[in-house]
Amino acid sequence: MTTENYLEERIDNQISWYDKKSSVLKKRHYTVKIIVILISVTLPFLTGIMSDKTPHIKIAIAAGSLIIAFFEGISSLYKYQEQWLTYRNTAESLKREKLLFLTKSGPYEKSQVLPLLVTRCEGIMSDENQTWQSTLTE
Repeated sequence: MTTENYLEERIDNQISWYDKKSSVLKKRHYTVKIIVILISVTLPFLTGIMSDKTPHIKIAIAAGSLIIAFFEGISSLYKYQEQWLTYRNTAESLKREKLLFLTKSGPYEKSQVLPLLVTRCEGIMSDENQTWQSTLTE
């Protein structure tokens, strides 16, 4: 495998994948949190205007509480924030390694640098994969 092939087919593809996944997970995290916040601030208001003549408000309060519990459970189960931050960190680490390699900086000042690049980048991706697996088993 040539240097150009490795950079294009492996590193660039992985950077793109981690960038896209981190963006999707960030949006999911914020969407869930905004929904929870909106419902959470609405419930005290509804409680304040509730009376015996407004049974529908009691139902709305109960439904809101269930929705909050549901979305917090989803957030806890899928760990959107943790995954988003891990994927973002992995993408940035790969970008850094690529930049160091292309500018022959840091550990890449030597002449035989492709094996070092492959070892370091595959290590970064392997570490992320192990983090992901441990997150799933928790």
